[in-house]
Amino acid sequence: MKLIPRLTVMLLLMLTAVVLISNVRYLYIAPVANSFNWWQGDETWLMAEANHFIHTAHYINPLAPGSAYSECSGLLFGSCYVTATIYGIPLLLIKSHTIDAGRTVSWVFALWTLLALWLIAKRYRVPPVLRAFGCLLFASTLCFFITSHCARSDTLVGLSILIIVGCLPLMDKKSLGNKDIYLGLLFPCSLLLNGHILIHTFLLIVYISLSLGTFRNGKSIVRMAGAALAGFVVLLMIQEILLGSSSLLGPFSGSSGRMPIMRLFHPKADMANVSWRLFIVNAWAPAVLWISIVIVVSMMWARVRFNIRLSGMEPAAQRMLIGAILVIFPSLFLEYYEPRYLIYVLPTIILSFILILSYLLKTLPRSSTIVVRIALIVCMTGGLWRYWIDTSTIGTGAEKITATNNEAVKEALATIHTRHPGVPRIYSTVTAEGVAMDDSCILITPIMYYQPIDAEATREDLWKRAKIDYAIVCNPAHSLDWNETDSCIDWRDRSNAKMIFERVGPLWDIGRSYDANDLKLLDTLRVYEFR
Repeated sequence: MKLIPRLTVMLLLMLTAVVLISNVRYLYIAPVANSFNWWQGDETWLMAEANHFIHTAHYINPLAPGSAYSECSGLLFGSCYVTATIYGIPLLLIKSHTIDAGRTVSWVFALWTLLALWLIAKRYRVPPVLRAFGCLLFASTLCFFITSHCARSDTLVGLSILIIVGCLPLMDKKSLGNKDIYLGLLFPCSLLLNGHILIHTFLLIVYISLSLGTFRNGKSIVRMAGAALAGFVVLLMIQEILLGSSSLLGPFSGSSGRMPIMRLFHPKADMANVSWRLFIVNAWAPAVLWISIVIVVSMMWARVRFNIRLSGMEPAAQRMLIGAILVIFPSLFLEYYEPRYLIYVLPTIILSFILILSYLLKTLPRSSTIVVRIALIVCMTGGLWRYWIDTSTIGTGAEKITATNNEAVKEALATIHTRHPGVPRIYSTVTAEGVAMDDSCILITPIMYYQPIDAEATREDLWKRAKIDYAIVCNPAHSLDWNETDSCIDWRDRSNAKMIFERVGPLWDIGRSYDANDLKLLDTLRVYEFR
C-alpha cells in the first residue's frame, strides 16, 4: 500500500475510534431507558423475557399477567432462544442493572458488526481505504448510536443479516455437497435469533438457491425443503413442550395489517411509506442518504459518458448487490416504518455502497474519480458534523433526565417499602420500569392490557385479577401517550386509591426534543396505594 492511502486508512480508523469512544460515554444514559424510540418499554420487556428464559426455559413476558404475551409469542417471534440466552447469561451474575447489562451486549454486537463489515468487504477485494470509510460511515450514524445503546437485539439482527447477505453470494456451484440442506436450515435457524431475520432474508436465500441451481435438481429441492420443514417442526415441538402452544404468530397474528404491502397501490399509504423512510434515513443516517445520491449520479455519469455498467463487476459482487436489494425490499414493504428497523439493513446498504464505489473508482478516469472522492469527503464531513450535534444534544439531555428519573423512582420505591413489609405487587408505566425491574418487587407493566387472554375482560377486570398493591404512573409534560398517565388506571380503582408520593421534573423523553428549553417542561410522577 502506498503512503497516502496508508495514511488515509489510519486517519479514517482513528476517526472511527474517536466516534466509538464518544459513543460509549453515553451507553448507559442515552437514550433514556425505555425511550420513546421503542414500543411500550421494550428494554424492560425483552430483558425480563431473557431473564425469565434463562431461569425457567420459558420465553414469555412475565410482567404482563392476563396477556397473551405472558403465555406464548408464537413460533415466528417466540423462538429467539439463542438471543434470550445471550442476553440472559449476564443476569446470572448481575442481579441489578438489568438494562445496563443488555445495553452492554448490544454494544458488543455493534462492534462486531463493524468488524464483520471490514472482513466481508475484504473478501470482495474492497480497498482498505473504502473499508475504513464504510466503518466510519456506519459508526457515525445516529442509527448506530441509538440502537447500540439499547437492551434490544436490533444490532444482533443487523449483524446476522449482514453476514448472510455478505457470505451467501460467495458460494459457488462447485462441490455443492450439503449446501442445499444448509440453505434449508437457514430458514428455521434464523428464528433462534429473531423472526425479523427470516423476514428479511427469505427472498435472498431463495435467490441464492436459484443461482446455485438447487431448484433444477429434484433431490436438492426435496433435501432443502425437508431440512427447512424439519427445522420448523422441531421448533414447534419445543414450543409445544415448553409452553403448551402450537401458535405460529401468537399475539402478533393481527400485525400483518400494519405491513405497507397490505396497502400497496393506495397513493396516500404509498406516499406515507416512502416519505417516512426518507425522513428516518435523513434523521438517523443523513450521510448515507447523501452518499446514495453521489453513487446514483456517478453511476449515471459512468453509464452515459464511458459506457461503464455494474454488469462488469465480479459475479459474486453482482450476486451480493442483488441480495442486498432482496433484503431491502422486505424492509420497505413487510416491515412497518419504525426508526429502529433501519439498523436491520443499514450495514448491508453500506456494504453494497462501498462495493459499488470500489468498482467505480477502479473503472472511471482519474478526473472523474477525483470529483467522486471530493463528494464523498463532503458527505462524510457533513455526516460527522450532524453526528456530533445530535449525539451531544441527546447525551446532555438524557443525562439530566436519567439522573432525575433514577432519583425520583428510587424515592418512590423506598416510600412503597416503608408502607409494605412484604413483597409488593407494583404496576409501573414505562417511565419507572427501568429502575423498578431491579427492585425486590413483583413488577407488572401496561402490556397486561394488550391482547388479553380473556377477550371479554375489561380493563377493570384485568386490574383486579392482577392484585396490584401500588401503581407508579407519570403525567408527561407532552401528553402523547395516555397509557403513561393516571388514565391508564380504571377510574373506579383510582377513586379508591390513595396518592402517597409525588415528584416533578424532566422524568422521561416522550415528545421531547432534548433541547434546553424543552427540559424545563416538567413531568409528574405519582404513586397510588390500593389497599
